[in-house]
Amino acid sequence: MAAVITAGLNGKLCVSARQKLRTPEAVEAFFNEFTQLLLEGSEGAEQTHVFDDFDISQNLITVEKFEELFGLLSLGNVHIERFRAFGCPYFDDCVAGMLGQWLQTVVPQSVPLEVHLSDCAITSDGFLRIHEAFEVNDSFGAADPGQPHRKVLPLYLRLERNYIANETIQEALEAGVMFAWRKGDSLQHPTGKCRLVCVAHGQWQQKAGDPPAPEHVPAPRPADLQGIGGAGGKGALTVAQGPTVRASPTRPFLVRPPVQMLQERALKRPRLMQVVTGGQGARPLPVGPRGGVHFQRVFPGQPFAVRPGHQVLSRPPSHQVRPQGQVRPHVHFRPPFRPQTPNRPPAQFRPQAVQQQAQLQQQAQLQQQAQLQQQAQLQ
Repeated sequence: MAAVITAGLNGKLCVSARQKLRTPEAVEAFFNEFTQLLLEGSEGAEQTHVFDDFDISQNLITVEKFEELFGLLSLGNVHIERFRAFGCPYFDDCVAGMLGQWLQTVVPQSVPLEVHLSDCAITSDGFLRIHEAFEVNDSFGAADPGQPHRKVLPLYLRLERNYIANETIQEALEAGVMFAWRKGDSLQHPTGKCRLVCVAHGQWQQKAGDPPAPEHVPAPRPADLQGIGGAGGKGALTVAQGPTVRASPTRPFLVRPPVQMLQERALKRPRLMQVVTGGQGARPLPVGPRGGVHFQRVFPGQPFAVRPGHQVLSRPPSHQVRPQGQVRPHVHFRPPFRPQTPNRPPAQFRPQAVQQQAQLQQQAQLQQQAQLQQQAQLQ
């Protein structure tokens, strides 16, 4: 197994053990490594181990191992900025009480900034134990190390998809120590020490009923562990280094004359020419790829091939008719060109048509007069 405790460029440690501690052997190896790290620091000069990210999410860590973990964190020489243990089926009310006891012992120099406990087995009892830690300890609300200009920074807490009653959460909010917070809201609160994340105010995304047994919880979906454990991970809204922004690849900026740009743009548009070879109205008809007729100005000296009675183009056409009559299946078929007859003026502008129309109108008037005379005689 790859090392789960690494050192970053900023001098802080990082635990990236998500989905890596799902066997007793892996859990035991991790705790041996973590214990040895803390004991080596306590033998010499007093040194505080700062963890930028402590991610042990989606693992099968038992209650006994959680008790050992929080006992090590209470030694006083550990500072965890982001603690993530979401998706752990053994994280129940008992473990939540251990977390609350650890939060009661932290000092302003070791206050965590984020705690992620979504998709666990915490009920209302465990939630009240965590809430009690914020009521007792006045160290919460310390300044953000990455942004010291802020006066206080309430702890970022996530408890979605647990088994906490909505009434219990509402009563805790009314106490004033904890307040509802969603992305985009203000971080400042007159009395709040902890901001509980929610999708909308009053919607806590809690499950109904009792939590299932840990052995009945399905395994989590495999996650891509590349890049997990650094700043900008899941829910990283307040990180000491600030939010991580993915830079777009640099593109070279080319300065070209406007005339050259227009010429290059015109060459990218295919122009299909239909040529009428015989008759009075023979003229080229540029046809675009969508089937509509587009009149294109042909400049003197512009080269283009002309084949009488067929489609011609200076560039390869948008479709190709093979000699056997087969057409490429991925290209829209367009029927071959048929020669057109010379243009004829409309009927109202031809003398013969005007004369015929006048005769028809005269016959209609005569018939109408005859009908009127017959009606007068009958009366």
